[in-house]
Amino acid sequence: MNLKYRLHETIHYFLRSFILASFALFIVYLVRTDNLDLYIAARMQWLVKCTALGMYVVAAHQLYRTLQALSGNRSHARDCCDDHTHDMPSSWRTGLLLYGWFVLPLALALLIPNGLLGSAMAAAKGVQFQAGQIVMPESPSDPFLRSFAKYGQELSKQDPIRVQDDRFIETLTALDLYKQAFIGRTVQIQGFVYRERGMNNRQFSVTRFAMSCCSADAYPYGILVKDDNAYSIEENEWVSVTGTLSLASYNGIEAIQLVANDIRYIQPPDNPYVSPDVYFELE
Repeated sequence: MNLKYRLHETIHYFLRSFILASFALFIVYLVRTDNLDLYIAARMQWLVKCTALGMYVVAAHQLYRTLQALSGNRSHARDCCDDHTHDMPSSWRTGLLLYGWFVLPLALALLIPNGLLGSAMAAAKGVQFQAGQIVMPESPSDPFLRSFAKYGQELSKQDPIRVQDDRFIETLTALDLYKQAFIGRTVQIQGFVYRERGMNNRQFSVTRFAMSCCSADAYPYGILVKDDNAYSIEENEWVSVTGTLSLASYNGIEAIQLVANDIRYIQPPDNPYVSPDVYFELE
């Protein structure tokens, strides 16, 4: 085999093996450090872990091809043509461009520190304060609405009503759909502080990002909070708020609001994001 071509093959196979192994190791690192939650929804993480395993296998195969090319021992059909490089970039410029598409996101992921989505992203996407409008069916007999009616009955038995992480969206939706039945009830919720333009100095929102698949599709949901000292609480602080549910007019809409009885600073949870309950309608 032509020495120049052997070197060409060896370098390209090695680069492929190195890049694939690096991606797999990065996923393992995220899992070991409990940071995978910042990127991927919990119900999708098994798929990412399987992908890492697949990358290890392919990386090992590419490393084997590297050793074959280095030794000049190739038994496949391409041996008949030393200059037949149909599976390799035709030039180093093409190779750098090709591999750069993979190296760049990996490098950014390693260099940029992990962080939580907060007020800046919430402002860009717009917080949803009327959760009920998202799921309002056309027919009162809709199975989805019946699921919320049943869940609303369960919530009515709680005192206080706790907005849990596993049903954050569903709980806010039920409170909004059946707001008249919950006025005056005590509600407890945790999230980060967000202020939108138009809020007065006695208002803020307790907000969480809901993630269906990954951080790219995360969308902010929240509830208005009214408190005389709201102005003193900085944005992006994580708080636990206990308050009385009431109604407020905000940006021309009627929205549910908590009149705060107790506000406490808390540390962000291990998984700061919430996800829709995929089994909600099946129960």
